[in-house]
Order: sequence, then structure tokens, then C-alpha cells
Amino acid sequence: MSDQPTLRRGYVESPWGQLHYAQATPPRDTGRTPLVMLHGSPFSSKEYAAMLPEMGRDRIAIAFDNPGAGGSDGPGREATLEEYAAVVAGGIAALGYGPAKPIDLLGTLTGGSIATEIAIAQPKMVRHLVLPGVLISSEDQIRKSLAELSFPESSVKFFEEFATTLLPRYAKDAPADKEGDRLWGEMIADSLRPVAKRETIHVAAYTYGYRKRERMGQVTVPVILLATGSFMRPSTLAAKGAFPHETFVDVPEFRADAFRTQTREFGGLLRKLLD
Repeated sequence: MSDQPTLRRGYVESPWGQLHYAQATPPRDTGRTPLVMLHGSPFSSKEYAAMLPEMGRDRIAIAFDNPGAGGSDGPGREATLEEYAAVVAGGIAALGYGPAKPIDLLGTLTGGSIATEIAIAQPKMVRHLVLPGVLISSEDQIRKSLAELSFPESSVKFFEEFATTLLPRYAKDAPADKEGDRLWGEMIADSLRPVAKRETIHVAAYTYGYRKRERMGQVTVPVILLATGSFMRPSTLAAKGAFPHETFVDVPEFRADAFRTQTREFGGLLRKLLD
């Protein structure tokens, strides 16, 4: 029998409209804890397009679009990171997960902060919190990041700015192989769907940086903190021990784009740590 999962997409209702998710379901029930993955901003669940079928071979794997990203509706106003987390937690609960049916929760960058807040607010929902790095910035860095956010007044200006400023930056990390190029292109294209509101969630994410270290200390569930070879490595090494119940794993061989380019190897690491 094939071990290839069934892939499907769907929506759940949220206070801000609907949340979009993608799900991979294994061909048979393995009894393993479902894995929910939350992406970094300004991207979408496309960040996990390769990880879904990999992890879905032996467990239910789900990737949500954060509110305001991809196919998910946003708040229509500035909101706190905790509000984003509450909406995503509601989406997870709408799929039937909670204290009686917990999940393993993985998040990177903004998704990592949202996952952290879900673990704090809903500890019985989360069996393990998995963070492939944490980014902790100084107050000066946070103020600089907030000041540099751009909110174009029209869609035309947004696309002009994207083409001249952001696309050249992203292109430096574009993979050369055909499959990698396809996954990268879909991820970048999906990130454009919010258009001029693309940076809204960054206001919440950057502002959360002021209290992030303190919030990390309030996580009561087991945390698996991965120090990969990404740009977050120095910050992650400095944060070692910040979570009360932390397993620190030093894996510099995994790159920032490991979800797409080292999929099978990263999946093997997760299985080793979670199963």
C-alpha cells in the first residue's frame, strides 16, 4: 500500500472571516500526534508545501495561512500578536483539536511567536512546541524595523515597490533546481495576495518583540528549540535556556530554507524528536 498522503485544502470560520489551511492525511491511522505548522511573514502555508506530504506520510499534518496571509482573512485593523494567536487557536480548535486531542505545534518567525502564544494560552492543546530558531531583537532594532515598514497607498505602488526593492532581495535565495524553483515561486506569489496590507502583521510581530523574551519564560509545555544554520542562529544560541521546559538541539547543517530544500532530512529530525 502506498504511503503517500491525501492532500486537501479547506477553510474554517474565524472572528475575522475565514482561515485557510492545507492538510495532509496519511493512508492509515498511525496513532501519531497531528502536526500543525505556522509560517513566517509575509509568506503563507506555501512555505510548507514540501513538508506537508513529507510529514503527512505517518501523521496528519496541517499548515495554516496566518490571518491576513495567503487565503486567510485578516483583522482589517492593527491587532496584537496575541489576538492573531487567539484566532489561529480558534481555527485549530475548529478542526477538532484541543485538550482531548492535542497537537504538536511548529512555527517559524511570526508563526513561531503565534505558536508560542497559543502554547501559553492553550497549554492543554499543545503537546510539544517546536521552534526552528527564535529571533530576539533589541529595542533599537525593533524601532528601526517598525520605522522601515512600508504601506503603499495603492496596489500599483505596492507592485512597483515589490519589483524594485523586495524581489531582488528574495531572488538571491531562489533555488536553481526545477522543483525548488517551482516551490519558491509559488511561495513568493502567494505572499503577494494581501497586496498593500502585506506588512500589517509585521506591526504585531515587531511590537511583540518588546515582550518576547518575557513571554518565552511563561511557556509551560515542552519546547524543542532548534539552532539551525539560518540567520537566526546567533539569536537562538543566545536564547538557550529561555523556556522553562526546553530541549535544545544544535543542528547547524539545516539551512533557513530546509522546509523546501532539505525536506526529507528535516522530516527525519522531527520524527526523531517527536515520536
